[in-house]
Amino acid sequence: MADKRAREAFSDEDWDAIRSRATAIEEPTLHPVVERYLCGFNLSGSSMKLDKLKAATFIDGMEGADLGPLGLAKEDQIRWFLYRKESGPFTAGTLLSEAWWSSHCFSILGHLVDDINSCYAINGEKTGLESSRRKNRHRPEEPVKAIRKKIGTKSDVFIRTLGHTSRDWSVVESGHLWDSFGNKVIGESRIKVSRQLHDILFHRAQETAWNDMFINQAKVIGVVTGGSMLTRMDLVFGGGRYTTVLKGQGLFKMAETLNQFKLNLKVAKLLLQTRGLIINLMTLFNQCIEDNEANSDENEGQDYVNELIASSPSGEYGKE
Repeated sequence: MADKRAREAFSDEDWDAIRSRATAIEEPTLHPVVERYLCGFNLSGSSMKLDKLKAATFIDGMEGADLGPLGLAKEDQIRWFLYRKESGPFTAGTLLSEAWWSSHCFSILGHLVDDINSCYAINGEKTGLESSRRKNRHRPEEPVKAIRKKIGTKSDVFIRTLGHTSRDWSVVESGHLWDSFGNKVIGESRIKVSRQLHDILFHRAQETAWNDMFINQAKVIGVVTGGSMLTRMDLVFGGGRYTTVLKGQGLFKMAETLNQFKLNLKVAKLLLQTRGLIINLMTLFNQCIEDNEANSDENEGQDYVNELIASSPSGEYGKE
């Protein structure tokens, strides 16, 4: 822990518990076909592989595989011409815009949930539903015109389900340059994104009536990109409803040349696992809601029996 104040705020035993909780929820397992491809891909000594990359999808070798819930949309293609430029964007891209990097380097973030019913990657500096809900939580108690409705925090991409009750599940912040000491990277990765992840985790837990299974298994994912670099942030409950643990997954970088193409596959694996975690969170939430409804029906049935017993003349309903 680099921050001295944070390091001294907890005892060694506390830090051991925090580290244990941060790694308690494992990454989703990739399909064996995908895992073998990502781990075994090698460009050396194969001109055929280079030729195939000219029209390859982001993850090649998936066609025909039964990928199940961790399949990946094929819309995001490796743009061969970016690596053919004399002054390629991955080596001289500091002057390129945030929009350029979002559309050319990490456009896959806009397609992670294309095949999920009612779920969309909402891009274009939209406001968050969960931060708006937090900021306006006391507004119903005030006179209608006494206070203006506050807008939510804006982000570049929200993973959101739309319906009778729309919900945010993940958030992405993008930048044109990764500067570890810059205000944008520090502010968005340490404050802006982490605050929104907390809103998502807290509100989903509230909606499950603080279901124990949700508290123990829920993990909310945030992604921060800067130029050709990307990091992921994971937020989980710290063993109860009053504490959370935020864990970074390190910094990943897109390859500057095709000789470093394996770096792109590491990014691809991270994004596949990110997709899986988002799906797992939505599945867990729905399962907890269903469990709560089933338990509620059982309790209502028991309450009806108790009322019959209490209202019977002898107080012994069902006995002769």
